[in-house]
Amino acid sequence: MDNIFSNLGDTVTFTYTKLTDSEVNFEKYLTRLYGHTKMLNTFPNRKLFYVAEELPIFYSFFDKQLTEFKLFYWQRSVLNIPQRQSQKFEFGIIDPKLVDLAHNCYLEYKKVPSVEIWHDKTIFTVTKQLEFYLESGVFANKKDALILIQK
Repeated sequence: MDNIFSNLGDTVTFTYTKLTDSEVNFEKYLTRLYGHTKMLNTFPNRKLFYVAEELPIFYSFFDKQLTEFKLFYWQRSVLNIPQRQSQKFEFGIIDPKLVDLAHNCYLEYKKVPSVEIWHDKTIFTVTKQLEFYLESGVFANKKDALILIQK
């Protein structure tokens, strides 16, 4: 049995938190992301390789207002969390505890030596999301969109 489950250096095991249409599950996802990123920083010879179609998730968390937007966007448009479907985005709509948790993920990620591979359209993803929400009337206040575009 030990031979089957022991890691002899030639095995990689993965676990993940499945994202569902639940705010509680989303918080568990971010908590786990934070824990994994923090754990990476305990290893002396660490290096993370990140292939990104969209901006790496951590960069969405460098600024707390941008973090709020991205958390709302994911909850409403990606995870289809029911209570978000009728809401419009405004600053303060996301639980500050969740915003802080996400921001702490970013702070830990900054410490991890990494190689990021982006393509030429990676940077435009957030801009397209902002534009879509602005044109769709999802912003409660258009000034909030302008604040975010300047980030």
